[in-house]
Amino acid sequence: MPSPLGNATPGTQVWVPAPTAGLLAELANAGRWPDATALDSWTGTAVRLDGWGRLIRELRRYALETHGYGSGAYQAAKDAVSKSVSMMNGTLAENTTRPVREWTKCKNQRIDWRHQVITNSAAFMWRAMDRCRQMAAGNPDLAPIGIRAKDELLIPSAATRLVTTQPYRGTRPPVRVDATGVTLGTFKVKGEETL
Repeated sequence: MPSPLGNATPGTQVWVPAPTAGLLAELANAGRWPDATALDSWTGTAVRLDGWGRLIRELRRYALETHGYGSGAYQAAKDAVSKSVSMMNGTLAENTTRPVREWTKCKNQRIDWRHQVITNSAAFMWRAMDRCRQMAAGNPDLAPIGIRAKDELLIPSAATRLVTTQPYRGTRPPVRVDATGVTLGTFKVKGEETL
């Protein structure tokens, strides 16, 4: 399993955004993560991107249901989401050796929104992989293989039925499949690959 802290070196100080802190708290409460000490804390107004999320969901749904996966409309919806997230981050200033941020793409200057989007996705993927791994306990051939890119969970084809139909600890299965790709928070099966 990859660390929920990504590439951070164990024992070092790291900045932990709220979605990751929530994941670590769940693991600590389950006795699966060592206690940690907060050296500093900054809490601002909660980032609520619900309206933006609903808009994205509806744009994707409309593009997929009306035009399909191979369409320019679907690609435009994907590009719009990508651009909006990158605009939140700004760009590095040109002709400088210092990592100075110039908000040349967007006057929004809400890098915290970008971090919220990215860390929510990372925590979601880590939980899905961990739940699949726990369900495969005792049978390493069914354990997840890894996470690729930011939205691909690699599992053995023999594990697909287990992790998509069996409830995890009395709740829903750890992997929900939506072949249409419309429902956010679900996966679509991309096919088998030989590693």
